[in-house]
Amino acid sequence: MKEPDGRERPNELLITTSFLVLPPGGTDTSEPEVQSFLEDLVEQLRQKIAAAVMELPHVSPCGNYHFAELGSEETNAHRCQQCGLWGTDDNQPDTLDGLMPVYFANDRWLCNQHYEMGVMNGTIPKPDGWWQS
Repeated sequence: MKEPDGRERPNELLITTSFLVLPPGGTDTSEPEVQSFLEDLVEQLRQKIAAAVMELPHVSPCGNYHFAELGSEETNAHRCQQCGLWGTDDNQPDTLDGLMPVYFANDRWLCNQHYEMGVMNGTIPKPDGWWQS
């Protein structure tokens, strides 16, 4: 891709992070109280992130925010039934960036750590192509 002046535009890297939020009044984003809370929170985050990266060379905030209601039927997010960590099934097309992978084994969702522990102690069968982190 080229800059407006014709110079070649270099590729950039995107670094993402995520925050778990429990708004007062619940997670129904159609509720005005929840909408107002999230709008205020996003603006505070935008300002704090911009201030945090202002002095870092080669870094600029993108300003994008995405909300996903974890635990709803429509969202690919599941809690590890050992430790409660939220994760996403990365074998599905609707993976949520910012969440660690979870695996469904022995009729329950497990985070990567507890899945690996189950494979290593023999309570979960070793999958084909198994590698250990």
